[in-house]
Amino acid sequence: MNDLPAESNGSDTPQNTEHPIEKRPIILDSADDKERTPQARKYYRARKLRNAPIYIEAACAIALVIITGFYTHYAHNQVETAQRTLNEISNQTPQLENSANAAASTARTAANTLEDQKNRFQIEQRPYVVLDADRRMEFITQPIAEKKIEVNVWIKNVGRTPAFNVVWNVMLRKYQPGPKTPAGTKKLKSFVTDVFDKLRIQNAIAEKSLAALDKALGAETDIAPNAGQFTTTHDEVILSTEEANIILVRDDVTLFCVGSINYADSLGKTYRTEFCSFYFGPDPKTWHICDHHNTIQ
Repeated sequence: MNDLPAESNGSDTPQNTEHPIEKRPIILDSADDKERTPQARKYYRARKLRNAPIYIEAACAIALVIITGFYTHYAHNQVETAQRTLNEISNQTPQLENSANAAASTARTAANTLEDQKNRFQIEQRPYVVLDADRRMEFITQPIAEKKIEVNVWIKNVGRTPAFNVVWNVMLRKYQPGPKTPAGTKKLKSFVTDVFDKLRIQNAIAEKSLAALDKALGAETDIAPNAGQFTTTHDEVILSTEEANIILVRDDVTLFCVGSINYADSLGKTYRTEFCSFYFGPDPKTWHICDHHNTIQ
């Protein structure tokens, strides 16, 4: 019994903790995989996998550096391009402003030229109704004492186009100027202004009564270029014997013949002509032109 080997206690015998593969040489550098055992090949692959993250991180870091450098270079080029574009725009802005100002100025000039041409055309082509220069005013009855005095007045369209809706009235008034003083001048102006105010009122009423052609206030007709018409005063103007004698030799007594003409062109634009003349002296054909109220509007 003593010759039998003593039983070994599992707890008394030290455990072998080494990897089984490590008990034999492992060929790691051989190119022939047949010389490796399955355990060696498994260990070799595991070691390679353990070292792989280091290579991946290095590769990623290198790639990140390359990408960052490329992006930085690209961004730098973009900034330079944007800066050059901004500089070009800044340089071109004054030129663009000058071009815009020049274009605006050209447009204004063209518009003004067109408006001037339009106005000039209207001025050249509009009707002009004025006193007939060949006849003007003529006495029907001579200015003698104690007799009603009447005067024919001729007007004519000297423009290039017809005058439409012609309404006009004339008045004959007796006036005694008095002394040639500032007060006398003021009195004369007041007299003439009052007469024209009445004429304008009559024309306004006549224009509202065109359909009825109220001849007592004025007749409505169209006057062609170079054509004319006449009317006769119907005012109760009578000279006394003394006044009839005075008017033949001096202007202490005068006869004023005034008129106002309203008319329109083919576009409907309205115009007004006013005239003022006065008579005294031995020649009944001599009418003097007033120094005011002879206008073409």
